[in-house]
Order: sequence, then C-alpha cells, then structure tokens
Amino acid sequence: MRHHGEARVQRERLDRLVQRHGTSQTHADKAMQALIVEAQRTALLLSGNALRDAGLIAAVQKLEHYEIAAYGGAAALAGQLGWRDDQRLLHQSLDEKKRADAELTQLAEDEINPAAAAAEETTEAEEEAKAEEEGETKAEVEKA
Repeated sequence: MRHHGEARVQRERLDRLVQRHGTSQTHADKAMQALIVEAQRTALLLSGNALRDAGLIAAVQKLEHYEIAAYGGAAALAGQLGWRDDQRLLHQSLDEKKRADAELTQLAEDEINPAAAAAEETTEAEEEAKAEEEGETKAEVEKA
C-alpha cells in the first residue's frame, strides 16, 4: 500500500510542476501503456503462482526502470535550466522509484525467485515421473 501512496504523491508533484510552468496539457505515455499491457500478458501467460509472481515482479521492475529514466532525465534538464525547486521535487520522486526497485529486487532474490525455482523443479520432477510411468505402461502393452 505504501507504493500506492507514493505514486499519489508523485502525481501531485508532477501536477504542481505542470501548473508552475503554465501548461495544463496531459500526456498519455504510449511506452508506459505498452509496459502495462506486457505486465498483464505476463500474468496471463505464466502458470503457477510462484512463477507468475516472479514474472510480475520483473514486469513491475520494467515499469520502475522506465520511471527512473524519466525522472532522472527530467531532473537533469531542470538542473540545466536552473529550476532548482523542480529539480528537487523530481529527485524526490526519483529516489522513491530507486528505493521501490531495490525493494522489489530484494523481494525477488530472497523469496519469490527461490520459490519459483523450487516450484519449477517440482513440476519437472513430476513430469519426468509421469513420462517414466507412461513408458513402462507402453512397454507392458507391447509385451502382451
């Protein structure tokens, strides 16, 4: 839930920046929209909760990395233009995005990815056992 609150605050910061510079135009970011669609596809394509969780963390990290690039670029430009207040606000959001990415990495490495790997190993072992069983059954049928 903390991320939702941070996202709201980040949006408010951006709204203040837009108002400060006298524009009210909004921008639908097509690249971000495509990343969201890919995250949704990931959720549908991956079977098993553990593997799906690992895929979703990777997809969310793509979103975070995109936002890190956007905030970093905007903050650098604000600095070049001498807009120090804007630069400070953008850096606040940038730092929050970097922290969220680090937390997702930690979660993936400590919990989600090991669980996905263990689930995949279990699935492979079950498939091998089933194949061996079917092989024995075929051999029995051929003997008869």
